[in-house]
Amino acid sequence: MQRVLRVTGEADLPVGVGPKVRMIAMALKRGIPVPPFWLVPDEHLSNLQRQGLVIWQNGGLIAPDAPGLSAATLPKDAPAALAIRSAFSAEDAAHESLAGKFDSVLAVPADNADAVADALCRVWASASRLAQSPRRDVMLMRMVEAQHAGVAFVEKDYPFLDLVNFTRGLGDRMLGGQASAERIELERRGRWSLPGQALPAWQVRLQHLLRKVRCVFGDEDWDVEWADDGKVCWLLQVRAITRPTIRNDFFTMANHREILPDPPSWFMTSLVARCADSLFSYYRQFDARLPGQRRFIEVLHGRPLLNLSLLLDMMRMWGLPSRLVTDSIGGAGNHPGLPSFGFHPGRLLRSVPILVRQGLDQLRAPKRALRVAREFQAGGVPSGLVDSGPMANGDPVTQNRFQRLSLEASVVYTTLVREMFALTAAISGPLAILRRLGLLHVLGHGGRSHGAEMFRRLAMVAATVEQTPGAREQLQRGEFPDAEPFASAMDGWFKAFGTRGKYESDLSMPRFLEDAQSLIPVLLMPAPSSPSPPGGPWHAPLWRPLWRQADAAIQARESLRHHAMTRFHHLRQAILEAAYACQANGQLPTRDHIWMLSVEECLQLDIGWSPEQAFWRQRAQEQQDRVAVTVPDIMRRYQTQIQDASSAVSPLRAWTGIGLSRGTRTGRAWVLQEPAWRLPDGFQPESTILVARSIDAGWIPTFRLVAAVAVEIGGDLSHGSIILRELGVPAVTNLAGITATLRTGSLLRLQAEQGRVSRADEPTAMNP
Repeated sequence: MQRVLRVTGEADLPVGVGPKVRMIAMALKRGIPVPPFWLVPDEHLSNLQRQGLVIWQNGGLIAPDAPGLSAATLPKDAPAALAIRSAFSAEDAAHESLAGKFDSVLAVPADNADAVADALCRVWASASRLAQSPRRDVMLMRMVEAQHAGVAFVEKDYPFLDLVNFTRGLGDRMLGGQASAERIELERRGRWSLPGQALPAWQVRLQHLLRKVRCVFGDEDWDVEWADDGKVCWLLQVRAITRPTIRNDFFTMANHREILPDPPSWFMTSLVARCADSLFSYYRQFDARLPGQRRFIEVLHGRPLLNLSLLLDMMRMWGLPSRLVTDSIGGAGNHPGLPSFGFHPGRLLRSVPILVRQGLDQLRAPKRALRVAREFQAGGVPSGLVDSGPMANGDPVTQNRFQRLSLEASVVYTTLVREMFALTAAISGPLAILRRLGLLHVLGHGGRSHGAEMFRRLAMVAATVEQTPGAREQLQRGEFPDAEPFASAMDGWFKAFGTRGKYESDLSMPRFLEDAQSLIPVLLMPAPSSPSPPGGPWHAPLWRPLWRQADAAIQARESLRHHAMTRFHHLRQAILEAAYACQANGQLPTRDHIWMLSVEECLQLDIGWSPEQAFWRQRAQEQQDRVAVTVPDIMRRYQTQIQDASSAVSPLRAWTGIGLSRGTRTGRAWVLQEPAWRLPDGFQPESTILVARSIDAGWIPTFRLVAAVAVEIGGDLSHGSIILRELGVPAVTNLAGITATLRTGSLLRLQAEQGRVSRADEPTAMNP
């Protein structure tokens, strides 16, 4: 029997060998650089045992005659140095790779019989680590004197970057955990790709090797072991990835920061994370090529963060520029390391059918959103989306309460956000055109969205204070007058808008109906005069049809959100009622402790779980730790220092952003991280400029107390921006780093039309 087989392709292999050697033989046959290698088949080991050249002793294999074993095994043309590698049949299976389970020995001198015999016995003996003995094939591979070596991960869910772990010199110490590895993300190269940034020569060779791997084995998930000797990048092993890698992706909280407190409640954080797959499936319904395993939202530092890298990869797949994503996130475009790219004509052309399908969906979005809003208004959820399944024995109101309520909350949240995706896309194009023409603030002034109506009707309620005898005195005592006309106006406002509130997208946050006392300072404060409608150029009326198209989507979007928040209010009350029952039977200290639990933990309450005091003490400490962390708008998964980049720079004197309206105001800054409804002592509405990190409808009472608004995070499409534009309040958004630099009381000059905010008590020259 032939003792070893020189392998030049799959045809040289005996029946029954495992995928490890078959994959490397296939690569060799298809022209991928693979070091010359020979296969020592399992049958050869059996023959050696019969001859007594290897024997089992004390659980291992020994070679009584090392020269005899070496002579019986090594080919005559063996290279001077060998890598003796396991190639057992159990290795590199599709469901389990068993990576690192068995031994391989590198740099074995072929002329040293003892070293060869010892390495062979060590590799063969490692097969005994499995309960059932596999085929014990072994590869004898020419040793590569590597200058760089490592492992590359090629994954279809990461279509543009391959993850590479490498070390200088041989890779065995890195693979064995004895040496630390460096990690890079290597741009994929296609057959016709133009050279990108200048790379070291070994990285360019590795790019070509990985492209060949994809060509031969398909664009799937591959774990590629390689070594580069300074001239050739060699393939040493390729196997299927059985568990996805966790990469150092970019994440952002910017969109969530507009609608959720920082940090959100435990309950809401877990609810948002549970909805992640359903949310991203909105895009996958148009393009099945989009990643299916990467999470759209992940919880980092107690916050639900959007995977910005995933969104950028989606834009890149469609041939669209990165700024379509980054422009909506304050300061994102300047974050170091964040990918930036423009249009790609080839990918864009291939994506035309996908973009057309999305465009048609966006045209249907306003009508569909109004239908969903009506369903929310009627007290239900969109038909066909909730299957409550079989009920447990007993009263359906009390059995599986949190299971049913969390399911409904998930459906409401998912439906709201998915519809927002379509509506936002429908609005963005027309608004971009109108902004470029300088007409957006002209045509957008005076809109009638629910948010703008909330502001106007609150001003009408405040106007009745002076018309109602004794109303001011009662309000100053903290009492709501029951006399007319104030009582009717206030009741009407609560009926229309009482289910809204600050950070209303978090179910843990009280609504205006529950926190009515906080509105009293707003009702007592005279508001600044209403801005007059801006004049426009002569051609402004010609663009009204385009504005009407955008406005229809805007009104549908704001109506959907309004009625979804009303549904959230009723869900909040139902959850609190269920929590009160848990409090009564000793499962919760108070009903508000329900928000300190994740959804998964709430489901345990349904089956009788009663957290101990030690649990609540630990959770309270964890909450303190979450609050103490400042998460930047853009961060990486493995970022070690969690703080805003803006907090490390010298104070700025001026900022530029996106102007939402017209008007110039000079006044003192009122810097807030969340809504407040009482001005600081000595401040007056006509000379106060609100400076906020982000805003939404919950800030509307605050708008009545200021003359202008400067916002750090946001764009034309955010809920707060729409309200400010419709009201005509002088406002600028997307002012990166402004809240970290300014303090309450700083004297500012806000020029809304120019999108500029500067310190009025210092020189206004922009930083370079």
